[in-house]
Amino acid sequence: MEKKITYKRRTNLFKTDAWKRFSKNKLALIGSIIILLMIAAAILAPLIVQNDPYVSLTDANGLILKNSSPAKSGTILGTDSLGRDTFSRVIYA
Repeated sequence: MEKKITYKRRTNLFKTDAWKRFSKNKLALIGSIIILLMIAAAILAPLIVQNDPYVSLTDANGLILKNSSPAKSGTILGTDSLGRDTFSRVIYA
């Protein structure tokens, strides 16, 4: 009498095993979320940014807003020494 040998088939594919290991690593998940947010910001930069990153901002008198604070210049991160919007330069960089 011959015995039938049955092999247990592996049900998990490589991708599912890799995803399980990756999802358990919290630092890897946080890092990938940050990278995805940076990519999305780079793609959507023209929609997010209000000011041109290469043009100096001026006030009502036509003076360049050098090193101004966010409240004074009306920008999110203020301006640099040449009066350019810092937030738009960060997003476009």
